Amino acid sequence: MYAQACANQSRVYANSQFFERNINFLSTGTVNDPSNAVDEDPFTSSNLYLQAVLGADITQFLEFREANKITRKVISGPNTIYVKLSLPSTFLNAGGAIEIGTFRYTTSGTAKIQTLKYNGTTVVGLVGGPGTVEIPVQLTSGEQANGVYVKLTGGILSIPISTDIYGAYVLENTTEIPDCDKGVDVISGLSDNAVLPVGSAFGSVSGEANAIDASPFTTYASLSAGLNVLNSAYLTAVFARASVPGDSAKVIIENLGGGLNLFGGLGIQTYLGANGLTSATTASGIVSKSVPGYPNLTEISFAINSSFDRVRISYGGALGISGTVRIYNVTKVIPKPVPLIDGALAVTKDVCFAVPSTVLSVNNIQSCTTYNWYADQTTTTSLHTGPTYILTGLSVGTHTYYVQSKRDNCTASISERVKVTINVNPLPTVSAANTTTCSGSTATLFVDNPVTGIAYRWYDLATNGTLLTTATTYSTPVLTANRMYYVEAYNTTTGCISSSRAAVNVIVLPVAVLNGTSGSASVCVGSTSTLTNTTSGGTWSSLNTNVATVNSTGEVLGVAAGTTTIRYSIAATSTACANSTDFSVNVNMVPGLTIGSDPEICAGFISSSLSYTNSQYNPVSYSITWSSTDFTNVNDQPLPANNIPFDVPAHISPGTYPAVLTIKNDRGCSTSINFNLKVNQRPPAPHVLVPISSQY
Repeated sequence: MYAQACANQSRVYANSQFFERNINFLSTGTVNDPSNAVDEDPFTSSNLYLQAVLGADITQFLEFREANKITRKVISGPNTIYVKLSLPSTFLNAGGAIEIGTFRYTTSGTAKIQTLKYNGTTVVGLVGGPGTVEIPVQLTSGEQANGVYVKLTGGILSIPISTDIYGAYVLENTTEIPDCDKGVDVISGLSDNAVLPVGSAFGSVSGEANAIDASPFTTYASLSAGLNVLNSAYLTAVFARASVPGDSAKVIIENLGGGLNLFGGLGIQTYLGANGLTSATTASGIVSKSVPGYPNLTEISFAINSSFDRVRISYGGALGISGTVRIYNVTKVIPKPVPLIDGALAVTKDVCFAVPSTVLSVNNIQSCTTYNWYADQTTTTSLHTGPTYILTGLSVGTHTYYVQSKRDNCTASISERVKVTINVNPLPTVSAANTTTCSGSTATLFVDNPVTGIAYRWYDLATNGTLLTTATTYSTPVLTANRMYYVEAYNTTTGCISSSRAAVNVIVLPVAVLNGTSGSASVCVGSTSTLTNTTSGGTWSSLNTNVATVNSTGEVLGVAAGTTTIRYSIAATSTACANSTDFSVNVNMVPGLTIGSDPEICAGFISSSLSYTNSQYNPVSYSITWSSTDFTNVNDQPLPANNIPFDVPAHISPGTYPAVLTIKNDRGCSTSINFNLKVNQRPPAPHVLVPISSQY
C-alpha cells in the first residue's frame, strides 16, 4: 500500500456510531460526545467512561455507511481499519480491560458478529504510555466487517477508567489531489513508562494539532519533559501520502528550557505505517539552520533514503532533561533537483557556439516526480518537462534555465527552482593564404592576422590527423609535390575551437632546367675571360664585384685577387621556379718589378741587359718584343735575378730602339713594361804617337 507512492488514497471514516452498556447498579458507564468519534475530525473524540466492578462494560461501535448514512458499507479483507484512540494515565494505572475488534451484521441484518483483534494487554503494548495511538485492525483475506468497536470492562476494583476515541478509517484509492507534504493527523503522548510514579513531574503534550496547521511560524505544539523522569513526550505527524525515497522531513522548533540536543534530549525519527516500521535516520544527515525573520526558531531537516509517512519528535527520556520544546511545523519536503550539465555536477558551464548539444539533467531523479525547466524564477509555462533537457542551437551569450521538481498527483509538493547557467562563447576564426614553393624546397605558412589569446594548431589532415606545430607559422619539410595543410584556432581562455580548419594549399613548382657554365676558371687582374652557357635567356652576375665583374655576354673582368662566383640565372615563370648555376672564378694578381735606367751602349756592342729590383707576385719568365726588326725578340725565357740580358745586332746603327718587356708569373698573368735601348756613335780613333820602345 505504502509502496504505491504515485497513487493517492484518502481516508474514508466511519460515519455512524452507537454504543451499548452492560451496567449494574454498582457501576457507572457513559459515552461522552459520541458523535465526535464519527465526525471525520481526527482531533475531536468521544470519551468512554467506566467506573465499575467486575462484569460491567461499555462499548462504542463505529460503523461505515454510504454518504446517505443509511446503507451499510462492507469492508472486505485483506484490508486495514485504523482506529485512533488515547488511554490516559489513570487507565494504565487502574488495570482496566479494553478490547478492540471488528463487527459485522448477518445477511438479514438482525445479528451482530464481533471479532476480537486486540485485548487489554496487546493494546497497552501498542500504546506504551498515556497518549494517542493509531491501532491497525487487520482484516484477513475473505474477512468482512461493517466497522470496529472499542469495549471497556471493569476490574475487580471500582477505579474509573476511560478512553478517547477519535475515529476509525480505511484507506481507499481516490482521484483527489491532496497536499502530500502537509500532515493530516497527529499522534501524541508519553512513552517508555506505562505506569508513572506517584507525584512525579512527568512530561506533557499540548496543542498537537498546531504542529500541522497552516501557521508554521505562529502556532505551535508543546512537548514538556518531566524532570528526572525517564519517560519522554512525543508528537508524531502523519501525512496523507508516503514519501518518495530521498524526500526530507522538516521540523521547525523553539527550545524554551535549554539542553536542546538532537538525538539526546530531542529525538526525531521517521516511520512508515501505523505498525511503526522505522526508516534509516542518522545524525549525519541533519541540517539545522535559523528561520529568516524568526530568530528564536530553528529549522531541522534531513533526507531519508526510504519511504516514510510520519515523523515522530520526542523530548525527554533522560535524567536531567527538562523544559519545553515548541513544535511549530512538521512537514515533508521534496528535494531540490541537483543539476548535471553534460553528465557532470554543475550549475554553470561555458560551452562553445555550434556545439551539437548541451544536456541538462537531474542527478537525484525520484519516482513519482515531474521535472520542469523554466526560463525564469516565476513563469508558469515550462520550456521542457522531463529529467533530461537537451539544448541545441544556442546562440552566443548567456542562457539561464531553472529546474523544479513536482510530486505527481500532489498539490503544493513543489521544490524551489534551481538555476542553471550556460555561457555560449563564440568560436574563433582562422584563415591562411595559399603559397607557392619550388620542388626540393620548404615552405613557410602564415596565419592571417593572428590574434592575442588565440592559439593556432597546424595539422596534416582536415579532421583528426597529426598535430604538426602550435604557432602562427609553420615551416614544411622539403616538398617535391603539391601538398595541403590545415590550421585551426583555439581560444586559450574559453577552450573554443574554430568551426573548421582552414585549408592551405602549397603549390610546388618544378625548377627550371639549366645547363652548366663553361669557360676559364682563372683570370688575371685587369684581364678578361668569357664564360658561356648553352641555356638561353639567362643573366650573368658576380657575387663579389670587388673581385671580378661580368657583363651581359659572360665576359669576366678580373678586378682584384681573390675568388668569386659567377652566376648564370633563369628567372621564374608561372610554371617553373627560377634556377641558377654557379661557376667559381679565381682572380690572380699580375707580376711586377721595377726596372732600372734605360740601357745605353756604343755602336758595335752585341749585348746588353736591363737591370731590375722589387720583384712582386713571383714573375718567373720574361719576353722582349722590339719595335725594330733588326732585333731578335725574346720569348718566355726564365727570369734571371737582377738583370735581364738581351742580344744587340752587331751592325745596329746608333739611335734609340723601343722595346716591351713582358714578365709572367706562375699563374700565367703577365705585365708589360716599355723601355728604350740607346745606341751611341762610337767616337773616332785617336792618332797616337807611340814610342819605338812601346809595346804597341
